[in-house]
Amino acid sequence: MQQAYGLTPPPAAQIPGMITDPAVAGGFPGISITGYFGGSGLGRLGSPDFLPKFQHTDQFEYIDTLSYLHGNHAFKFGADIIAPMKNEYFDVPATRGSYTFGNGFTGLSGSGLADYLLGYVSGFQLSNVYVVDQRHHATMAFAQDDWKASDKLTVNLGLRYDYITPALEAQNRQTNFDPSTGNLVFASDGSLEQRGLVQPDRNNWAPRAGLVYKLNDKTNLRGGWGIFYNLFDRVGSEDQLALNLPGLINTSLSRTSGTPLFFLKDGIPASFLTPPSLNPADGQLKGIRIRAVANEAPKTTTQQASAGFQRDFGAGMVLSFDYVHTHGSNLATLVNLNQARPSAAGANDAKGTVPYPNFGFIEWRAQNGESNYDGIDLGLQRRFEHGYSYGVSYTLGNSRDNSSEQLTTQGSNAFPQNSRDFTNWYGPSDYDVRHRFSANFVVNLPLGDNPFARDWVASGVLAARSGRPFTVNQSSNNVGQSMTGLPDMNGTASYPGTIDKWFDTSIFTPVASGVFGNETRNQLRGPGFKSFDLTVQRLIKFGGRYTATLRWDAFNLFNTTNFGLPARNITGADVATITSLSGDARVMQLAFRFTF
Repeated sequence: MQQAYGLTPPPAAQIPGMITDPAVAGGFPGISITGYFGGSGLGRLGSPDFLPKFQHTDQFEYIDTLSYLHGNHAFKFGADIIAPMKNEYFDVPATRGSYTFGNGFTGLSGSGLADYLLGYVSGFQLSNVYVVDQRHHATMAFAQDDWKASDKLTVNLGLRYDYITPALEAQNRQTNFDPSTGNLVFASDGSLEQRGLVQPDRNNWAPRAGLVYKLNDKTNLRGGWGIFYNLFDRVGSEDQLALNLPGLINTSLSRTSGTPLFFLKDGIPASFLTPPSLNPADGQLKGIRIRAVANEAPKTTTQQASAGFQRDFGAGMVLSFDYVHTHGSNLATLVNLNQARPSAAGANDAKGTVPYPNFGFIEWRAQNGESNYDGIDLGLQRRFEHGYSYGVSYTLGNSRDNSSEQLTTQGSNAFPQNSRDFTNWYGPSDYDVRHRFSANFVVNLPLGDNPFARDWVASGVLAARSGRPFTVNQSSNNVGQSMTGLPDMNGTASYPGTIDKWFDTSIFTPVASGVFGNETRNQLRGPGFKSFDLTVQRLIKFGGRYTATLRWDAFNLFNTTNFGLPARNITGADVATITSLSGDARVMQLAFRFTF
């Protein structure tokens, strides 16, 4: 339920104090009710959290390459300068307000709806309208040599350099947090570090090497290794230092017992967007969300190596085999830096005091994530000949990391359980697929030579994979704002495999709130996926200038049901049940195209 953009509800339907700024006007605030519409997660009434939003980019790029041939060497040099890079964006949460109604004030078990009907607000978030004028400049250069060492051996050697400035703001409206002093740090004119509040990373040298060896006329051996950098890795608004005080006021307060935060009938408190004192000792920053980044911020680095061979069996048949290894370092992670300490030395919990009592939620990005992938790719391809071609491929892969994709809802949450120890968070990647198979074909249909039967072509693709991993969580285990509470896991996962009970829940034991469960991330697997797509088409020619194409497409032709991941909250009534799909039902379309 949501009003159209630019329209406000009638006065009688307005919540007192609701936002009427024309830049964001257009509907009800976000309303989450515990136990309904997906609980306190993505399910909600009213406006989405980060809408409306926009992003306007403007940049100039200067690029040039030079090629030089000398003997059996083919040299190539290049440079790429992008400056200036301007990105004006509006990406702020809860500009229309975001209400949460829990179950702590009516005295009734599971009474989130009762609290809502009575207007007992347990949580509220609100931000002012704030547009960031972000700036960068980047410089890249490379040199490479393709060296034909012999009739059988070709070697490729290269070196690349990549550099981009830290994110800057045109008016230096950026703020960071210094854990060593417990104070805010503000951008100022001066060096790049003074403006960007992180150290520029100028050490991005990326060597590459590759070779191809012709074993004989039908067999090639190949291998390669290289280092690659992700120069600009923006995690939505979560790591943007410009989205902080004093420019952005992002206030978020909650209360679970005693009296409600406020009553809905009284409307939004007028003081919610009052600029707070920036002195932490004044105690006005506890309800403000602080986005912070580690001062040392090396770029995400990927090392990739592969080795394999390709064999031509004749008659258009080619077999390929490759081993691939990838190692990622300096991956971005997000934690609540102000997560409570253990209650005692050696305690496995988050029940102690917070390290920064004058602050609330400190959303901290550090480059301490890592990933590893090992895979074997096997493929057989028949080139198009005698009216048909086909191909099959199989991948056996194993991808592991301790840094989830922060902006999607997959098998595990973006924030780990323990901000000070990532040991239990290293496990299969959310996108890890152990087995993947695909097959494709193209065939000229032999339907005859009459005007209606000739020139028909059919093509199809079969895709199948094993299930993706997921983590069972415990919503009643409060280990800090945004952090992921886990239960204990005792035993090996087993799978009844039905939509009513996908996995055995008896091996999980809920723990007391604030205690770290012993479960390791992503140890369970969801359903696999299978789909077959088919296309049949005919090209019709009218002389030399006109053609027409008649085409029929069927996606998921056999209407295979592909289930999504099961509910993963061990304390939820629907735990282990599947209520979503990971792919569409059969879809067919008919198209006609005339070309002249």
